[in-house]
Order: sequence, then C-alpha cells, then structure tokens
Amino acid sequence: MKFYYFEVHIIDQNNNDKLFNLLQWSFCLPKGNNNDDRVVSFLGDDKVRCDKTYSDPQNTNNFDYFHFTKLRDKSIPAKATLGVTNLTDIRLGRNEYIAEDLTILFDETNYVAMIQNNIYSLSVGAIAKYLNYFWNKGKDEKDYETIELRPIFEKDAFKSAKKGKNFKSIEFTMANSIKRKSLSGLMGATFDSLEMAKGQKIQIKISAGRKSDSVLDNKEIISEINQIEQETANKTSGFEKATVKWQINNKYKAVDLINGRICSSLSFDIPLKHSLHQHEVEEKMKKEYYPNFGNKMQYIQNHKI
Repeated sequence: MKFYYFEVHIIDQNNNDKLFNLLQWSFCLPKGNNNDDRVVSFLGDDKVRCDKTYSDPQNTNNFDYFHFTKLRDKSIPAKATLGVTNLTDIRLGRNEYIAEDLTILFDETNYVAMIQNNIYSLSVGAIAKYLNYFWNKGKDEKDYETIELRPIFEKDAFKSAKKGKNFKSIEFTMANSIKRKSLSGLMGATFDSLEMAKGQKIQIKISAGRKSDSVLDNKEIISEINQIEQETANKTSGFEKATVKWQINNKYKAVDLINGRICSSLSFDIPLKHSLHQHEVEEKMKKEYYPNFGNKMQYIQNHKI
C-alpha cells in the first residue's frame, strides 16, 4: 500500500500563502457523542466523515492522526458461495454503509501530511474539500480561506535513477517541440518516428518482459536518463513524463523522473475475509515516519524540492 506526502498550506482572500497546522482544523469539527454532525455529502450520494482525531507527542515533535471514512450505499458488492451460481446481496441496515477508510498522519513541526492511498476511499481533492467545508463553515464569504494539500516531490530523482541497475523498463512521453539535434540513441530514433508520422506527441514504454533475469541494457538506459535530464533542465522541454523501473533484491523500484512524488510503500498481512484495521495502519505509518523509527520525516526534509 502506498502513502504519499503533502505540505499543508492555507491561502486567504488576499493570496497570502502560509504553512498550516492541521491540528487547528480539528478544533472546527463538531463535538458530541456521535459523528453524525461530521457527515458531509458532496461526492454524489456518498457520505464523508472524519471519524477520529488524536495527538501523539514525541519528545520535541507533535504528531496528529486523522481517520476519514467514505460511506456508500450504492454499487454494493454481492456475496458468492462455492457450488452455487446465484449471487446474494449483502444486506445493510437502515444506518449501515460500506466503509472505505484512510488515515492521515500530520507532522506539526514540518507541516507534512502523510496520507494513505486507498483508491476506494477519498481522493486528495475530496479530503481538501472536506477540510475547507468545516474550516469556512459559519464564516462570511469575504473571510473564506483555502486549505491546500501540495504534493512533495523528490529532489534527486535523476541522481537516484542513475544509480540503478537491472533496469526492467523505461517509459516516456514527449512532444515534437524537442530539438532533434539534441537527441541520440533510442531517444533520437523515437523522435524520428514521431516526425515521419507527423505526430505531435509520442508515448513509449520499453520493457524487458516478465522473466526475472531479463533486463534492459544498463549503459543505454543511463544514456537515456542523462538525455531526459538535460532536456528537462530546459523549462520549455517537450518531456511530459518519464519513468524508469529497476530490480533490487527481487523487488522493484520505480522513479518518476519529472513528476516524482515522495511516497512510501508499506506491506500489511491481512487475514482472509477481514478488513485492514486502522490501528495497524497507524502503527506502520508511525514506524515509517517517526525520527526514532524509519525517519522518513528527515528524509523528506533532505530530499524534497
């Protein structure tokens, strides 16, 4: 499972932009014995709720956790039984929903949010919309402020990629605004095919295939990475996307050379017919990010653009 990192900002009506502490936002949430007042419907018929927030002070650092749930009662999956061809509906009570959740860890020292990527739950845009709804609730429109979750990008993507070996694939998208004379090798040949077809844009993926011992030519891939780096140093570069993947100890590492967001990939052991519990997610996030554990906190400060 992937977790992406975002810097949290707030912008007022005069376009004043500053870092923002999400703990302040939590004080805007309705209080009480149930979470009904925290439910907002702005994703079609789906409902969104921030179920739980709490703080976890660690020496000189303060960390906060936010648990969000998307509740849906449409497109419900069915239940199947071996040996029976008919499917059975999953029955939901009047106040019951299918829950798709995610957790956010917030670092108050560096204003960094580590957000669980659950494709079935909320997008980052939906989270921001929820944050802004409660932050501006009850204010005059002239006093509205906008909370933004800005992705944190890798500073040394090219440097990291050029240390790679056993490359499995390279993928890039480029337009014909690139000057042909600056390209050679694989890149040059690709550009020639773009011109021959009078195309405006080309997307190429070259893969070594699925066999574990099949890899691309290391010298050629490093050469292509160098060319992409030189081209992207020019602000008018025609490269829109470039990704390389290589193999390390039977695992794959992929780097987005141009728009590479800093992320963490964490694994979980989920028993059959059980969901992933939020406590397990929080513990893994803590061990990945906290300075006395995985220290992703310091890595981000050293490697972010």
